[in-house]
Amino acid sequence: MGGVKYKSEKVRRVASIDIGTNTILMLIADIDEACNIYPIADEHAIARLGEGVNETANISEAAIDRAVEILESYRNKITKLKVEKVFAVGTSALRDAKNALQVLKQLEQAIDTRIKVIDGELEAYLSFIGTVVDQSYSVVLDIGGGSTEIIAGNSNKIEFKRSLRVGAVRLTEEFFQFYPPTPNQVLQARNEAKRLFDEIDKKVVKGNVFAVAGTPTTLAAAVLKLKEYDRNKVDGYFLELSDIEALRIEFEQMNVREIVEKFYIHPKRADVILAGTLLLEEFCRNFNLAGIIVSDKGLRYGIIKQKVEEMF
Repeated sequence: MGGVKYKSEKVRRVASIDIGTNTILMLIADIDEACNIYPIADEHAIARLGEGVNETANISEAAIDRAVEILESYRNKITKLKVEKVFAVGTSALRDAKNALQVLKQLEQAIDTRIKVIDGELEAYLSFIGTVVDQSYSVVLDIGGGSTEIIAGNSNKIEFKRSLRVGAVRLTEEFFQFYPPTPNQVLQARNEAKRLFDEIDKKVVKGNVFAVAGTPTTLAAAVLKLKEYDRNKVDGYFLELSDIEALRIEFEQMNVREIVEKFYIHPKRADVILAGTLLLEEFCRNFNLAGIIVSDKGLRYGIIKQKVEEMF
């Protein structure tokens, strides 16, 4: 299996798929009974499944077509790499849309696997166990497209978890209809983020604080001036509040094309990156953090960890 040194003779190959509001992620990995994860392939694609859901309450045909195309390509890779078991979950967009059941059928057909739509609480838990690897008290912030999860505790006991109904896509569609936005639009979006984070007890956020998903990894790559994403450089990077603020100021003054060209960000990430950055900045300010540890792991790793017992 690719020359990897395994810690156990019992190894199974699995795939986890995270169908989010903006992205569809797939991790193919070998796992052993001690829950060691050996990544084989880590796929990332933007479907923007939640595009317009806030306004219409339905997932559009165009979004479904994008998602189906991505999932069909993932299915081909699953077959090629001889994956034994596939675990797929859907999050915010598939929780909220009125036509979610119809969409699920089409997506399940494309990937040839049942997709489990999980609630915000389970999403928070899986993001946490997928990110945190030691026993120390830690906090995980997961800024998605349609929701944001905050989870705190250690690997043995989750002490706090909250799913907020706000994310980079949802905030963008509400406040940033065009770029560059007006100062008043930025202020309104900031106030919305601040209002939500103010609901969280400040004592909860302490210890190691991680941020997962597209916003922090994109910002870390921008600070590192990476033309091509390199998870080895991004994972574990300490993203300082001053750098988050500096990027947010630049994003406020640019149109989407300029963001794409200067920071090498995918167009369907570039148009929501300001909203994501505002959420991350307000989180750090609200809890008096000098910065945050960027994690390239999160939900798709947690999905696999939760399923290890089923495989052995």
